[in-house]
Amino acid sequence: MTVVVEEFRDVGSLPDRFRGLLAQHETRSFFLTGEWFGLLAAHGFDRGCVRTVATASLADGRPVAVLPLAAASGVVAGLANFYSLLYAPLLDGELPASVLSEGVRAIAASLRRHCALVHLRPLAPDDPALPALADGFAAAGYMVDNYVNARLRYAETSGVDADAFEAALPSRMRHTIARNFRPLRESDGFALYTTPEEVAAGMRAFQAVYAASWKEPEPFPAFMPALAAACVSAACSSRGIRLPPSSGSSTGAGPPSTSWPMTRATTTCPSAVR
Repeated sequence: MTVVVEEFRDVGSLPDRFRGLLAQHETRSFFLTGEWFGLLAAHGFDRGCVRTVATASLADGRPVAVLPLAAASGVVAGLANFYSLLYAPLLDGELPASVLSEGVRAIAASLRRHCALVHLRPLAPDDPALPALADGFAAAGYMVDNYVNARLRYAETSGVDADAFEAALPSRMRHTIARNFRPLRESDGFALYTTPEEVAAGMRAFQAVYAASWKEPEPFPAFMPALAAACVSAACSSRGIRLPPSSGSSTGAGPPSTSWPMTRATTTCPSAVR
């Protein structure tokens, strides 16, 4: 089997023959779309970090695998940071597992020529691509280590309206919600922004509130405005909230450490990513 490995600047520069593979993953999660990877590549990393997309294709040009990656200080990682709730290798689910493993092996072998350490996270533990990912990196000579990177807590809300959800909360939490929402109810309330112009105005208000709050500055200040603009242009749900002047917004923690004592390719992470 002949597998051709190529590198591209970003997901947006992939040839048209990759569109079908990318479409397989667009419905899985926003964090696996070309829009998301484009935002991260443009606004989610320091200038010294090299962003690239490694691909594997069969001899006839059919794509097998796409791995958006970021590299810094001799360490290669999946194109994900503290904004990302999910990362995954983008593999063609219509191909046999043996072909997928060989595609990953070819990419891993190319990486191994100049990189001894690869981190891929955060991956969903039930992702069907994980066996091919682990087999491919192992076949290329990496020691594969699976570990828990984070545990995400979430509440199941399917089929539950807001009133029923709030009524089921503990009494102390219901009182906290009521107390914190009182200034909002006494103000102009909420606004739904649906056009690029409205979202731009909302982001300026958001940034003004953020700058006046006690919160630490965003590590990548251009990311949130770009995310809001991308969501509204893609007809995603972009909500704006008019907040009292004293309110702020939360920020993510810094990226996890990437210093490891030995060569390994890490291939699974959170046990609760949905």
